[in-house]
Amino acid sequence: MTKEETRLADRIAVLDRSRGFADNFDRFIDFALFMFLANPTEEECRAFERHRKDKAYTEALQMLGELSEGYHDSLGDMFMERISHGSNSQFFTPEHICEFMAVVGDSHDESVADPTCGSGRLLLKGLQQSRVNGCEPMLYGCDLDHRCTKVTLLNLCLNSARGDVEWGNSLAFTAYKTYHIDRVRINGMWMSFVWQYSKGTTDLVDLNAQRRRIMDELMCNGVMYEIPPVRRSQIRQGNGEITVPEVIEEVKVEKPVLPVQLEFAF
Repeated sequence: MTKEETRLADRIAVLDRSRGFADNFDRFIDFALFMFLANPTEEECRAFERHRKDKAYTEALQMLGELSEGYHDSLGDMFMERISHGSNSQFFTPEHICEFMAVVGDSHDESVADPTCGSGRLLLKGLQQSRVNGCEPMLYGCDLDHRCTKVTLLNLCLNSARGDVEWGNSLAFTAYKTYHIDRVRINGMWMSFVWQYSKGTTDLVDLNAQRRRIMDELMCNGVMYEIPPVRRSQIRQGNGEITVPEVIEEVKVEKPVLPVQLEFAF
């Protein structure tokens, strides 16, 4: 880790001196992700309120934002050095290799996928290269480790990405939780926000109504937003902005693009 990353890791380590680094890391990730959640649970709201006025959390979040410039994955380095120590073979691909793969691929595609995404650094570099080529791709990631799934999600949100991140087993075609990333543009800047769906949730009509209500409220406040494609096999071409609320109907995915059996069709 760099000196700046070590400074952030040390700050996270003392967020709660009665807990170990891994617990404090998880609490910090949840705190940071709350900023992007469109449908947080009551438990997530209570957890956020406990730390909302804690200067240590807000300062650590500001440090993370600065370290994330340039599509950099500081959280992945921190995870490997302070938490996993290589257990379960959790060594992430070095960032310069990820960048090399993205450049060699010279991606002009409308989607980038990584079925074993770890901390999401390959997706980040794919996003960076696609934007260099004038594309704004949909990103699809999956990982068996829920902590890594949330790190990927946070990394993508910090870089105003859009797409889906799954907590699941891509080899066994199972998914436990889905995080869907929409984007809005506020004062000329794109910002990601996340819809989360747990396995077993069946009331898609209610979820769609909630999603549409928030979108309508954004429109009333003059905010532009993008509606990602309804089906993974129908990726929208072009980079046009959708400025009219669009109703997403329930769609059953018969043959997903990713090697993951998805629970939701967003």
